[in-house]
Amino acid sequence: MIANKPLLRRMDNAYLLRFISDNKRNESPTFTRPPPPKVMNHNAGKELVQFIRDDQGYRAPILIYCRKINLTTYVADWKGVGSTKNQEVVQVFIEALVNRRRDDEVAWAKVGATLD
Repeated sequence: MIANKPLLRRMDNAYLLRFISDNKRNESPTFTRPPPPKVMNHNAGKELVQFIRDDQGYRAPILIYCRKINLTTYVADWKGVGSTKNQEVVQVFIEALVNRRRDDEVAWAKVGATLD
């Protein structure tokens, strides 16, 4: 992300740039050869949101896609960040980018977004 910073800064709008992440993932702690065993990072989603919002200052929408919504209450701490376990919400989020929308936050920018 750092190498693309000038481009990302120019595109930092909901209709041009969006981020989707999982909430937790297996990660290698270092980039050495041979690679070390992967460890489960239970805070990966939150760490990514903190990096995008707090460290880099981007305003583009962020959606966390996961199975356990109760672990994503942190998304309420930032504007334009949501979480869902609903694949249809992810589709709406992506379609809004394709259609250059910027007014769709009500559909997904919350903890546990659904289309009900």
